[in-house]
Amino acid sequence: MSFYQYLKRHVFLIVCLLVIGFGIVGYIELFCPEKIGVPSTKGVNFAFEPIYNKKGSLYHAKLGIGYRQGLLILECLVTLISLVYFYRFVLYYNIFFKIKGDWLYFLDFGCAVIVARLINYLLGRYVLDYIYIRAGHAIYDFFDFCIGICIVGIILWCIPISVKYHRYKKENTKGMSLREKFRWEMKLTFNFMKMPFRPIGTWWKSEVDRYD
Repeated sequence: MSFYQYLKRHVFLIVCLLVIGFGIVGYIELFCPEKIGVPSTKGVNFAFEPIYNKKGSLYHAKLGIGYRQGLLILECLVTLISLVYFYRFVLYYNIFFKIKGDWLYFLDFGCAVIVARLINYLLGRYVLDYIYIRAGHAIYDFFDFCIGICIVGIILWCIPISVKYHRYKKENTKGMSLREKFRWEMKLTFNFMKMPFRPIGTWWKSEVDRYD
């Protein structure tokens, strides 16, 4: 499978997530707009309570600076660029250590969130949250849950990659002094950090080729 065929799968998942997220918002605004901004009964664990988030992002809410469209757009662009780099970083790690690429689907959930938020902010719209969860004392939307899935996926990915890394390190640093091991590890780390900046075609391998 070529990289572009591989990429199409991830783009398809991101588009599906965007359709679901915006579809829910569209349904609420079209068929039950009277419920938006109306407090529901408290004391329950879950409740349908649609309300527009006028506090901006989580960082804006903590700083108390409110909805600043320019800053929110900049925040999304920086996050999106960072996520693209991390996406390529994880992809190279998986190829190098011969790990299945399914882990990258978790990053698609995070990418969908950033794209959705960016679209909202470019249009000057507030994010519509609609699921009240008592345990978190907050109201969430579909994309908030996508963030959670992305974070859980990254944490789970760290488990096999740590095992693979330490096994690879042990095999390649036998008989080395502490100084030599440190230099070897720094060189490998620098290589991992710079590879995502290189054209993917120079290091891409399909799932089949990785295990040959």
